[in-house]
Amino acid sequence: MKAGKVVKSLGMAAVALTLVSACMVGSTLAKYTSEVTGNGTAVVAKWAPTFNGIAGTDGQSFEVNLSDSTITDNTKLATGKIAPGTKGSFAIEVGQGGSEVAFDYTVAISAITNMPKNLKFYSAEKCEPSDELNFDSVSGICQLASGNVKVGGTVEPTTVYWKWAADGSDADDTADGVKAAADASFTITCTATQIDLAPAPAA
Repeated sequence: MKAGKVVKSLGMAAVALTLVSACMVGSTLAKYTSEVTGNGTAVVAKWAPTFNGIAGTDGQSFEVNLSDSTITDNTKLATGKIAPGTKGSFAIEVGQGGSEVAFDYTVAISAITNMPKNLKFYSAEKCEPSDELNFDSVSGICQLASGNVKVGGTVEPTTVYWKWAADGSDADDTADGVKAAADASFTITCTATQIDLAPAPAA
């Protein structure tokens, strides 16, 4: 009789424990939950500086021909040639191209090949000695222009003047004339670099 009561008590305890466990599990599964997602977007600023209408990303280049000089009388000088006494100019136009960031730019001449020794480049039309654009003795580079362009801004074209003075060394001029069959050339390198957007450190 006592054994039956013990079994009955254990059974009731087991049922009670099961109900308590079920209530605990039920309360865990029934708690409130919410989930919200968001979408992130960004619009990349356009980068499209141009030099003489050519973008630096399309692999093209522009041409500058010094033979387009101020001498128009082809009875004195063959068309499309330069010689002592000729001079001229060419322009470099820096364009924003719709760029949406400000940028610094430089324009330089390098890789001079077979150019007449007495032909010089100048920053002003009068071609005075003080206006001469000099080549670095180490790098061989001559900087023609530099500056910066703001978003929505414009830059005046840079005009570079050149002159082959007739009062230079006759020996040098003659040597350049003798080797005239060799093509004279130089490279103009135009570089645009985005301006650093980080704020300047406080003084």
